[in-house]
Parts: sequence; structure tokens; C-alpha cells
Amino acid sequence: MNITGIFAVVLVVVGGMFYWYFDHSQKIIHQLEADRAKLEIAVQSQRDAISALQLHAKDQATQVTELQTNLNTANSYRDILEKKLRDHDLTALARAKPKLIEDRMNAATAAVWTDLEAITGGKTATTVEPTVKTTTPAANGTSHYKSLNDVNAQPLQ
Repeated sequence: MNITGIFAVVLVVVGGMFYWYFDHSQKIIHQLEADRAKLEIAVQSQRDAISALQLHAKDQATQVTELQTNLNTANSYRDILEKKLRDHDLTALARAKPKLIEDRMNAATAAVWTDLEAITGGKTATTVEPTVKTTTPAANGTSHYKSLNDVNAQPLQ
């Protein structure tokens, strides 16, 4: 073997190694580019999820504030009612003026049932104030309102 043959073999071996190195490097580069693209997609989806969660957290904070305000309003209304009940002896008043209490209770009960029907999808909501007309009874002595016994005697519809 002469020097040209050895040089040709070395050149072929170095060329083969260069080809293998180039081919191997290109495969690694393509794999890294594919991994980078996957990571970019994952990062973008994480950013979208974070944005959605932040928006949801803001909505929840608004709802919590609104619920707390409503709770405070309900508690203050409860306090007013408790004060009224402490200040007025309803039992003594019912014994002293049974017709007055009965009429007011019937009107308030009717308002509660109307609201309950509206909430549960029955009739449409109509505002019924739990107050009683303070008119005198009709000429024939009958009241404008039904007694509790008459209301209980009616069948449910």
C-alpha cells in the first residue's frame, strides 16, 4: 500500500466521521427544535390557564364581596326584626286584639306563599306587602280577609 492509498483510506474515514457527525448533529438539532416547539406550546397554554384563573379569582372576589354585603344587609334586617320582637309582646297583643293580629298574619303568610311560588317556578312574582287594610268590616259584618280556619280548610291546588 502506498501513501496515496493510505491517504485515501484516511480521507474516507475522516469523511465518514464528518458525515456521521453532521448527520448526528442534524438529528439532535431537529429533536431540540421539536422539543422547543412543544415547550412553547406548553408555556402558552400555561399562560392562558393562569389568565383564566386570575379572571376567575377576580369574579369570585366580586361575588364574595357581593355576598358579604347581602349577608350584612340580612343580618341588619334580622337585628331590626329581633328588636321589634323584643319590644312587642305578640302574645299579649294577640290576646288583646286577635282580629288585628290574625289579619296581619294572614296577609304576611299570603306574601310568603306568593314569594315561595315565584321562587320555585310557580306563579310569576308579584309584590305583596304584608300589610293589612285598616278598613272597617263590610256592612254585613264579614271581613275582607279569610280567617285562619277558612284558609286551612281549603284544599291545596
